[in-house]
This record gives sequence, C-alpha cells and structure tokens, in this order.
Amino acid sequence: MIRKPAPTLRTAGVLLFPAAVLLLAASCADSRSYATGKSDDDYPLDAMMLVDSDLPAGIARTDEKGFANDEWASVFPAEDTDATKTTLDGQQRIRNHIAFFTWENPQEHFGKVLSITSQSTLYKDEASASKSLHEYRFGACGLILTEQDASRAEAFAVPRLGNDAVGLFISQQQETLGTSIDTVVCFRTGRIVHAVVQTGLDGTQDVALSVTLAERMLAHVQAALDSKATPTPSGG
Repeated sequence: MIRKPAPTLRTAGVLLFPAAVLLLAASCADSRSYATGKSDDDYPLDAMMLVDSDLPAGIARTDEKGFANDEWASVFPAEDTDATKTTLDGQQRIRNHIAFFTWENPQEHFGKVLSITSQSTLYKDEASASKSLHEYRFGACGLILTEQDASRAEAFAVPRLGNDAVGLFISQQQETLGTSIDTVVCFRTGRIVHAVVQTGLDGTQDVALSVTLAERMLAHVQAALDSKATPTPSGG
C-alpha cells in the first residue's frame, strides 16, 4: 500500500512498468506546453496540491510537507541513507511536496475511500520526469513503491492529462482488514510529475473519483505555473 511517508517504508532498485501502462499512457497528452526553463525554486509545488474543497465531503487535509533528496532518502530504512540520496540525485530528482487527506476518524469509514494523497515531484528535465513516470521504483510517479507493490500493479486507462498520464491499481493484503487498494493516477507537466493516490479497502476503489481529482489537481498545477495561485495553507 502506498502511504504518506513514514520511516517504515522500503524500496530500492529499478522498476519497469508493464508495457500496458506505457501503451495506455502514450495517448494521454494535452496540447498545452509547460515551462521547463524556470529556476528550481520558481516552481511552487505547494500551490499545486489538492485542497479540501476538491475532496469528498468529510475528507480534509491532515498533513503536508516538502522533501529535498536528503529528507526523502531518510524515509527509506536503508542502512546507507547517503547511497539512497545518491540514487535519487542520479535520477535527477530535485524535491517534492505532498499533502495527505483523510477522515477525522478513519476507522469509522472502512466502507469508503479512506485517504487521498496529492503529490508533485520536480525533476531536472523533462526526460528525467518522463522516465520517473515509467521506470524507476524510487521515482515511479514520484511515489514510494516496494518490489511487492510493483508486482501487483495493474494498469487502467486514463484520459488526457498534461503531457503524459498513467493509471494504476496496487493491492496489498492487510493482516486484519483484508485487501487494500491504491487507485493511482499520475501525470506529467514538463519536468514535474504529479500523483493522486486514493486508498481504501477492496471494493471502495473509484476510478471516476481519482480521475476527477487528478483533473482538479491539473487545474491547480496550471494556475500555479501561470502564477495565479498562492501557496496552500498547511493542514491541521
């Protein structure tokens, strides 16, 4: 299961997404061009996040944070954090920003979507961003994916979003609650990769909701790139 970053998550190595994902993504590009020549600090990733009003009623932001590569490397419980950072640097990853949304009492909503994660990851150039969307486990959509997660990934079709987009179901067996499903929609705008992750128990996955949220996030991304947005306030 893809979760908001925590020290218990682990990943390493390289992942090639299934060919079906690449075929589905090939037709998912819009006609807009996205600026890639701004300085790294001029991309307001925090302003690209979903906001509470985008989410289903009752789900609200509870946490938000940006990660440079040294901080992102510390998320992984690898013995050599410096080596992990070197890997991230080698993938041309620069930084990301994540917002996490859930219910006030998630345990009361097991029959519904339990949480939503909104994430944007900046890369050095378009080629690196595109590669992260399809190939690297560290960088796959900018998310944390274990080898087991990757082996359970199933592609689904998504509409035109940004320059490139993919949809994935990722399942995980929980000890007491059964199977959880992450419904992931990832898209790229220039050298930034974005992801919307919807998490819930099997049977609660809602592709239409994930696509709608990704479209709403794309609107925030475009506004931020057009300098029409201000940074979103931190969650409570």
